[in-house]
Amino acid sequence: MSSLDWCVKNAFSYSDDDNLGRCILHATAISCQESIQGYALTSYTLDRTFNMEDDIQRLARDSRFDSALTLYPVQEPNILFQLHAYFCKVGLVHKEQAITTLHNSLVNMSELTPGGRNSVTWPVGSPSGNVPTNRFDVLRWDYFTDTEIYLHSDFSNVKKLDGADKTDIQYVMNASIKQMEAEWGEHLQYRHLINGYRRFDPSRGMDYRLDLAFRDTTTGQEVHKRVEVCKPLGRVEVVPMPYVTENVRVNLVLPVEAEYKHEALKFMENYARICMEKQDKTFLMLVLLYDPSLPGKGTKDDIFLSVKEMALTLSDRYKKDGSKIAWVSIKIPSSYEFPSDPLLEFVVADLVVRKFSPESLILTCQSNMDLRQDYLNRVRMNTILGWQVFSPIPFSEYHPDIVYRSTSTRSKELDIDKTYGHYDTGEFSHIAFHAHDYTTARKQIEDMIPIVRNDRDIHSLITMKYDNQSTSPSSLYGMFISSGSLHILRAVEPGLRLHYRERNCQHLNIQCAEARAFNLGSKSQLAQLILDYVASHSPASSA
Repeated sequence: MSSLDWCVKNAFSYSDDDNLGRCILHATAISCQESIQGYALTSYTLDRTFNMEDDIQRLARDSRFDSALTLYPVQEPNILFQLHAYFCKVGLVHKEQAITTLHNSLVNMSELTPGGRNSVTWPVGSPSGNVPTNRFDVLRWDYFTDTEIYLHSDFSNVKKLDGADKTDIQYVMNASIKQMEAEWGEHLQYRHLINGYRRFDPSRGMDYRLDLAFRDTTTGQEVHKRVEVCKPLGRVEVVPMPYVTENVRVNLVLPVEAEYKHEALKFMENYARICMEKQDKTFLMLVLLYDPSLPGKGTKDDIFLSVKEMALTLSDRYKKDGSKIAWVSIKIPSSYEFPSDPLLEFVVADLVVRKFSPESLILTCQSNMDLRQDYLNRVRMNTILGWQVFSPIPFSEYHPDIVYRSTSTRSKELDIDKTYGHYDTGEFSHIAFHAHDYTTARKQIEDMIPIVRNDRDIHSLITMKYDNQSTSPSSLYGMFISSGSLHILRAVEPGLRLHYRERNCQHLNIQCAEARAFNLGSKSQLAQLILDYVASHSPASSA
């Protein structure tokens, strides 16, 4: 503070640079030096009449100018930008020379290695890539054209090339075309892409093979060139994350429909055995969805009476341990597409989240899931207040009549095996978040999807649910994605296993129909089912 006062009193120069230098000299009591710890720190004084266009060629031959750490004086801002561009270019030339030197040394040193020149990888210095030990480890090449990509996943034969895939492939093609034109000059003119292949190797990066058609301007004939491109992986960086522990209460939110109330009873039995008996820090909130065509709440014929009685019984049994099961009732209007409408997630979340404190961790779940302790612990570790939302990809069971038709027994516990099910990447119903994060993200889309504060507000969703169908998020996961303020952890979760459930898709709900089709069985199982059906109805079998 005393040095600052001295600097203010002794700022008598018209130059801010002089005042700052004098202040630093007084505060540190260290005189100017041209070297420190073996490093030369030099400066270069420019003429007052310095002009970049006239003087840069002369100064470029001066080693003191190129090695200077500071230049003084710089009179105009545009000169500053020009000098910056010049030194960036000089640095780039030095880097390219260093890369060339290193490249040549690696190639020359390969003569002394057991494999000789053949041991040199391409690009030089990059990992050689994955060497498969069996046929299951062979990495797949994806074939693409200008407009489509084939066999992009195990569930699609062809997919339109768009988004990040299209941008990536166009970038690689443009770079390849420029390289070929630079080598051949004006003799080649690009015509079209013949074949394109790409492969991702986790140990190496992305490899491409392009078959390009050019026109030879001298002969007029079409010339084919194959180009190989490699985009190596960048430097791996550890993303800093806030510290979290497993000592956090997980509030499970379970929507219950009348059709699946028997699943809810079984779910509560498992919840009592896994969580309540072991005094795990959890809380279960049942969301009872009343269909207007069935007996309503508050009557002796309440459709959810057995669910409520079991919740009260378990709460009384473990009351001394502080464990409790509560419920909230929601009456769905008769005009609602119950229960297939995706906006039902927002109805449930809006009416339930307000009952929790802002720092509460909320996990949405389904009654056909296997509740496991390791899954709840991962939810605690992967859901961070103000930072991250956790969206696990569950292992979903195939249709039992298809999977178990060759055997008469069905295991009580769902095993992770490709014969019994698959990781359903289209399932977004299970998501963990904090109440404060949900409230913040929900306000951002309030204009597209009105906030539901009571049962009567559900009508507002019915009247405008098609107005913003193309732009509004269709799930809680989509809402958090569109908000852009939180990290989204989306990964397969072996601890989340869903038993098969029939899907009643209404009013040509395409998303629901696709989910129902993909969860029937594997390709081989469905193919075998069709073959058996054809064989059983053929004339030969009838005879």
